[in-house]
Amino acid sequence: MLGRADPNATVILLHIPKTAGTTLAIVLRNWYGARVTRSVGGGPEARQRFARLPAGERGEVRLCIGHQDFGMHEHIPRASTYVTILRDPVARVVSHYHHVFSEPTHYLHSEVVLQRMTLERYVRNPFPTDELDNGQTRMLADFDLSRSVPIGTQPRELLESALRNLDRHFCAVGLTELFDESMVLMADALGWDTIPPYLPTRVSGRGKSEPIPGGIREEILARNALDVELYGRVRERVEGLIEAGGEAFRARVEGVRERNRRASVQAAQRVRVPEGWS
Repeated sequence: MLGRADPNATVILLHIPKTAGTTLAIVLRNWYGARVTRSVGGGPEARQRFARLPAGERGEVRLCIGHQDFGMHEHIPRASTYVTILRDPVARVVSHYHHVFSEPTHYLHSEVVLQRMTLERYVRNPFPTDELDNGQTRMLADFDLSRSVPIGTQPRELLESALRNLDRHFCAVGLTELFDESMVLMADALGWDTIPPYLPTRVSGRGKSEPIPGGIREEILARNALDVELYGRVRERVEGLIEAGGEAFRARVEGVRERNRRASVQAAQRVRVPEGWS
């Protein structure tokens, strides 16, 4: 995990929902180009459709993006490496709730809206769905193992599988809460000499985070204990690399932020309504 990747390898973005993966996907696509990027989508049917493509077509993919569990490398007939972003488990579940409420195409939207489901009930996973049941650990663990673990159980082997895959197959793992720092680490791992500018992508349309009642927080932590440990271990590793980089690393991060600020200003100027048009 967090090592230098083969420069010719296909990069697989394992996009865990509600982790700022959309922003990362845009950065990656801007670097590699749309022509060699394949967006696989989510779910087993999308995975199978990709696997059925001719080997030559799959071999031309340099960037593979999707809400897909670990294992996509098995369908790519060339060297490959993974990248992903993790998020604080409490923040991710809360963001997931707001996204489902505001996104009519989400498979849980109708049930949540019709029942006027509160956050307190939502975090108890009444559906149930594995997205709210150590969803980050499940996506990173071996596919067959993840699918065999019943919702509501938290076997250590699931976490151990996820950690093992991170160590063996991922060149970079970032954190939503340290996104800019993560982008610098990821650029180093992928051998980039610069980072394309990016703007925050708010898929759920929400602004600043709201206070989370203590009871709800404890419920999320208890139901996602594996995600809590996974996130803690990765965060410790990422913070160690940031600290080891010293002032030079912090200067690079500030340079990224400054470029993004300039890009944000330029984007705002492009869409500004001319005087007299309102």
